[in-house]
Amino acid sequence: TLNSLKGHLLVLDFWASWCGPCRQEMKNLREQYAEFRDKGLRIMSISLDDSKDKWKKACEEEKIPWVSTHDENGWEKSEIRKLFGIQSIPFIVLVDEKGNIVAKNIRRNLLRDKILELLNK
Repeated sequence: TLNSLKGHLLVLDFWASWCGPCRQEMKNLREQYAEFRDKGLRIMSISLDDSKDKWKKACEEEKIPWVSTHDENGWEKSEIRKLFGIQSIPFIVLVDEKGNIVAKNIRRNLLRDKILELLNK
């Protein structure tokens, strides 16, 4: 659950197996996870795939080392997608140790810079 990750800097990664840019962003997330996990960074990927099998296969292909979950409602019926106002993916949300959203739709170097800023507070 998200509550179990409270107290850590958290990246929420909304993605789907069919999304090419999402799959490209996974490489960046793996690099940042390797760099910052020992400093308290946690990542949770939330798949908006319509198919559980496609999500599982993509997780294996991407060798995702962090928590990955699947919204069984898929893209169209996803309540969490609507809650965050997600219109396109990849969509990354950065949450601080207190559970506050500090950045939305942030990727690559901008994400890394914001992680560094928060870890160095």
